[in-house]
Amino acid sequence: MSKVKTMILLVVLACIYAILTIKLDLFWKFGEWQKADNINDIIVNLSYSILAAVIFYVFIDIVPYYTKKRKMRQVLRTKIDRIKQDLNSAKNAIYLPPFTEVAKTRDGYITDFENKNLYDAYCLGIYGFKNIREFLEYNRTRIRNSILEILSYSDFLTEKEVKTLADINSSLYINGYLFIKDFEMMKIQPDLYNNQKEIGESIYNINELIKKL
Repeated sequence: MSKVKTMILLVVLACIYAILTIKLDLFWKFGEWQKADNINDIIVNLSYSILAAVIFYVFIDIVPYYTKKRKMRQVLRTKIDRIKQDLNSAKNAIYLPPFTEVAKTRDGYITDFENKNLYDAYCLGIYGFKNIREFLEYNRTRIRNSILEILSYSDFLTEKEVKTLADINSSLYINGYLFIKDFEMMKIQPDLYNNQKEIGESIYNINELIKKL
């Protein structure tokens, strides 16, 4: 888009220069040879036509685009803020309200998440989820859908917003497989595979990432 704007600006400046040069005799123009007047008339008429086309383009395309962009930015900002809230809810899911015991450091949070039984009730069950795992599945689906919806309007997003949202969408928490700890089964099979630590790390990292927006 910026290259197109630059080209349009250069063409407009060239047209204005041509008109001022030929009609007002302010600058240099084609010489005094016998066909100079015909060439100058062609240049002036062409310049008028180009300027008219540019003005038409500005009012038909550029002005409506930026009007729509301003309105869409307000909508998209609201949707991005909702994703921030959802990610924060995922981070706080392992703690009981009012979340006064949330870890203050990255390592502290990852340790808390790794050692949490995600089959425990989420927020004492008051939100209708059987356990934390069920809430996290709902939460990450909601975030993934929100990101895909926002990215469908990428023309109205900054490069930083597109990259950040794409990075979040490709994270383990949003788009990976969640193998959480089954503490009962681990009593029988202690080496049972899980990636719960990595999930907690992913949740923490994408919370930090979206703060940049």
